[in-house]
Amino acid sequence: MNSKEENSALSEEELLLEKWEKRLRETGVPLEVWGKGKAKILSYLTGEISRGSAVMYFDDEREIWIRKLKAVEVEVFFESPDGISYFLREDRQIFKDGRERRRGFTWVAEKVEGEEDFLSAAVRGVEQELSLVSPFASEPKHLKSKEFERESDSYPGLITEYSIGCFEVYITPEQFNSGGYVEEQEKLTTFFVWEKSTLENK
Repeated sequence: MNSKEENSALSEEELLLEKWEKRLRETGVPLEVWGKGKAKILSYLTGEISRGSAVMYFDDEREIWIRKLKAVEVEVFFESPDGISYFLREDRQIFKDGRERRRGFTWVAEKVEGEEDFLSAAVRGVEQELSLVSPFASEPKHLKSKEFERESDSYPGLITEYSIGCFEVYITPEQFNSGGYVEEQEKLTTFFVWEKSTLENK
C-alpha cells in the first residue's frame, strides 16, 4: 500500500489526531505529560474540536495555541419533603487506565456544543451526566456569567479561554437518588454525591 492509499485508509478522527499532534509538538506543547496524573490524552481534545465544543486558535503575539470554549456550571439542589436541602458534588473521575482525579466541584459542568445556547447546554448537561429526564422541579435559573483565562489542568501547556454561564436547578423527588449518580463515558467515569446544604455553601 502506497502512502496515498495509507492516508485514505485513515479515519477522519485519526487524521485530526495526527494533524493536532504535529501542530502542538511544533509549538512546544509537552504532549509527553498528557495522559498522566490529572491530564487527558490528545484524543479528548480532538473530540472536543470535532463536536464544536472547543475552538483552537494560534496567538501570534505569545506564540501559543489557545483553546477557547463555552461551558455551563449547574448547581443541582434537592429539597426533601421534610425540609432538608441537599446539593450535588462531583466526587471523583476515574479514567479507564485506572487514574483517578478529584475536583470537588459543587456543580455539573458541561461544554456548550456548536450553536447551542447556555440554557440548552445546562438542561442537556444535567440530563446526560445524571441520567435524568426533564422537566425538573425548576427550570435552570441563570445566576451569572464569567470569563477568564488560565492554563488547562486537562491539557498541560495549553491556555484555555473560558466563557461560562452559571445556573442552579432543583430536581423532583422522583429524580432524587440518595446514592448519587454515575456518568459512564467511553474513556472515564464520573461520580456525583449528595451533601446536606447549609446557608453558607448554598
